[in-house]
Parts: sequence; C-alpha cells; structure tokens
Amino acid sequence: GEPNIVVRYMGAAGGLPAANSLYTVGSKEGLTVGLLQRHTPYEALRGNKNIVYDPFKFIWLGSLNSEVSVTMVRGDTPHRRAEDLLTMPLIMGSLGQETDSEIETNAMIRLMGAPMQIIRGYSGTADNLLALEKGEIQGLHGVSWSYVKTRRADWLRDGKIRILLQTGLEPHPDLKSTPTIYDLVKSDDLRQIWDLILAP
Repeated sequence: GEPNIVVRYMGAAGGLPAANSLYTVGSKEGLTVGLLQRHTPYEALRGNKNIVYDPFKFIWLGSLNSEVSVTMVRGDTPHRRAEDLLTMPLIMGSLGQETDSEIETNAMIRLMGAPMQIIRGYSGTADNLLALEKGEIQGLHGVSWSYVKTRRADWLRDGKIRILLQTGLEPHPDLKSTPTIYDLVKSDDLRQIWDLILAP
C-alpha cells in the first residue's frame, strides 16, 4: 500500500537512547515504531542503570532476522585461528558501549581471559572499519556476517581481513569452517552464560 510513515534518524539511536526515547516520548497508541538492537530487552536482566524503559511494557512486533556476528582481524596480524584470540594480544574496536560488539568482546575478555584491548570512541561500523583499514585497530567483533559478505567482500577476497570466529546460537551456513564461540567454551557454566548473551 502507501503507508504514511515519517522516518526519524537519531545519532547513536540504535541502542539504549532509542529504547529510552521510544518509551518516554513515543506515542502510546502504537503510532511510533522503533527498530531497536536485539539486546535491548535483556538490559534489565544485565542490571544496566542507564535504561529508563520497562521491556515488559513494550509491544514487541518481531525480529527482522537472525544474525551471526563475526570477529575479523587484519590480514597482517599473527592471529590465524580462533584459539589465538585467547592467547595473543589484540587491539579491538568497539561499535558502542551497549552493542553486541562490546558486550561479546568484554565477555571474551572477562570470562575467557582473552588478551584484548578495546579502543572506544569510533562512532559506528563505518568508522571502526576505517580504523581497521588504517591499522589503528587490529580487529573488530560484532559486525554481522551479512554486512561483511556484502559490503566488504573485496577485503575477504584480497586477504585484507580474516574471519576467525562467529557468534550466534547456531553456526551460519556460509561459515562452516569458522569456529563458533562455543568451540572455545570449556565449561557448562560458561556455555549457559553465552546462551544468555546470544539469546537476542
């Protein structure tokens, strides 16, 4: 049909700012719809003090897709296998404090002892990929595989990056030879934590 939709773009609004705004300012009659990051309902469980919304009071319409995130490293790093992420230092970018990128990278650091240093301050995927290209960072986690294979296929083809790891509840069919985070998990307790992290 011809829906009468007004699109409003907001800086850094894919995460908590969007959810907070939708909850406090948005129309309660169903006239305002937001596209929120997948972890948004889980922030209350994580004890995030920056949320003002109640995830149980939103009307959830559904999910557009099921994504698998990947860990990519520059082609000139010594990292060749997923296991190297747990033993060799790596300077990582971050897509933002409350994004899958930082949540999952921090989980690798805190739960699995990965010697990663997170560099914050880049705004979004494009800036992080530019930093990766320039060598300001060595790796990036949390970019969807669908994004990488469509927008950075030339980097893969030319060996500018390597995909070392995928995170998702199920492996992506395109990445059959790429280990999942579960291949690095050594205990049932840790597996349950990753189940919760990846549930969104």
